[in-house]
Amino acid sequence: MDEKPRKKVAIVGSASHWNKAPFHDDSWEIWGLNEMYVMGLPRVTRWFEIHDINKPNPNVPDHRKRLADFTSEKKIPVYMWQHYDDIPQSLPYPKDEIVNHFGRYFTNGISWMIAMAIYEGFDVIGIWGVDMAVDTEWEKQRPSCEYFIGWALGKGIEVILPPESDLLFSPFLYGFEDEPRDRLYAKHEAREKELTARIAQTEQQINQMQAELFSLRGARDDSRYWKRLRVC
Repeated sequence: MDEKPRKKVAIVGSASHWNKAPFHDDSWEIWGLNEMYVMGLPRVTRWFEIHDINKPNPNVPDHRKRLADFTSEKKIPVYMWQHYDDIPQSLPYPKDEIVNHFGRYFTNGISWMIAMAIYEGFDVIGIWGVDMAVDTEWEKQRPSCEYFIGWALGKGIEVILPPESDLLFSPFLYGFEDEPRDRLYAKHEAREKELTARIAQTEQQINQMQAELFSLRGARDDSRYWKRLRVC
């Protein structure tokens, strides 16, 4: 008897290794979220946008329209707070069912996606493009993701995490291994270099803006001078 094919889903975030997801393997569902349509995912089967769509999106000002156009073109559902007539593919995310089953420990969109995959009975859950590293702004959201990954593992679901992700990663075994300070030093050294480069870039932008400001003020003063001459 042929073995029943396993239900597999790739949950894809926007971190650097997102493009390692199995886009070209049709046996996988591909789930994306938020404004990731700007990244040109090769294939996608479902979308999630659980933020308040009525609030401005600082990353994509016309996010609402682009989300509607993208999901309509791809003919895929987009799970949101509710159905919106101007987003024809929108569906209400089954929040009450999920919360009643799992509890209220949701701090990010990826957690909602993992929970739905567990609830729908997927056999394999792969997570690409989701780091939530300790030294990033998403660090506080990481425990919720790891909670639902643990829930999946406890149910016997296979969970695939790429080596680039910090999810379920610990650099040493507490009590049995020494903390690898060389690795931590290298990580903070890389972070410091990144921040130094960003500071330099920002300072350069400030200097350019200040030069433009001085130029504009000079042009305005010159205009005022000639205006006074003409009046007199």
